[in-house]
Amino acid sequence: MKLSKFRFDVPKELIAKHPANERDESRLMVINRATGKIEHKMFKDILSYYGNRDVFVFNDTKVFPARLYGNKEKTGAKIEVFLLRELNTDQRLWDVLVDPARKIRIGAVAAPTAGMHFSKQLMKRLEIKGVEFAYITLHAGLGNFRGVEVEDLTKHKMDSEEIAITDETVEMVNKAKTHKRQICAVGTTVMRTLESSVSTQGELKPFVGWTNKFIFPPH
Repeated sequence: MKLSKFRFDVPKELIAKHPANERDESRLMVINRATGKIEHKMFKDILSYYGNRDVFVFNDTKVFPARLYGNKEKTGAKIEVFLLRELNTDQRLWDVLVDPARKIRIGAVAAPTAGMHFSKQLMKRLEIKGVEFAYITLHAGLGNFRGVEVEDLTKHKMDSEEIAITDETVEMVNKAKTHKRQICAVGTTVMRTLESSVSTQGELKPFVGWTNKFIFPPH
């Protein structure tokens, strides 16, 4: 698979510069995988596509205070430090980015955005319809935001990110799959976690660890 196949032009006037007044009134594009038909909806219309005992899987990660400011000991120059992940608790050792530095990778440690479109009202309406909610954890790192710079997608290397999927979530998802109910992975971080936690038999399994899985067609 080649990167060039994913290049397309987006007119600037069609790019939203401000969020919708209500988070669940953002745009939603619906693609029927069987027919290829494309529909343009509002996000809250997602209600009409799911029903009783279907499962929505969310990423419950939280953004931690990752930015520190300080001064260099010798020159007094200001520096900015991003905490990426803890390497050793006893030694208080962290993987960090320092700015200014000779080599800085562009990116940010941030919350997953897909779940931000779900208002409290929409969540309640889904609950009333009988939709079930499950949760995984993926702590998004810089690799989640770095662009692909190689033409051959098989040569792109993803940074490892910490993930966790519980017994409870595994049971809910596997049961829904067995009974041929719909499962909605809310965002790419959820999809990546689920795909990284599948057994050779095709069933979801509990897992705590790291993933560097890169998902692209024809996966």
